[in-house]
Amino acid sequence: MCSNGHNYITNWKKWQRGVRCPICANINNTGANSVHWRGGLSSVGYCHIWADMEYKKAIRERDNNICQNPYCFKTTQKLHIHHIDYNKQNCHPSNLITICGACNSRANIERDWHTEWYQILMTRKYKYVY
Repeated sequence: MCSNGHNYITNWKKWQRGVRCPICANINNTGANSVHWRGGLSSVGYCHIWADMEYKKAIRERDNNICQNPYCFKTTQKLHIHHIDYNKQNCHPSNLITICGACNSRANIERDWHTEWYQILMTRKYKYVY
């Protein structure tokens, strides 16, 4: 039983690694307690044009249907349309870039850096001004 009164089962290896109560771990690592918490931004809806599959197809075609990150690890071919400034309401073509699923996942870490990086790429390729 943990200090918060949760019953749980563990083994010696987990205990040595510091793995303790999974209930407390879940409470301490989700929602506002998570290191990935961004103030509930995920509950904000997308712009109205986001539902238009032809619009997304046009963005992918503009980007030649390849991941635009020159440092892509090429571990997946599934493409995503990424909002460069992380504002799902901003669906202007200058704010959208085609990247693979792996690059899209990595873009959720160090968001300020990725915003600047993808803006640089888009400025070089399409002369967008930010």
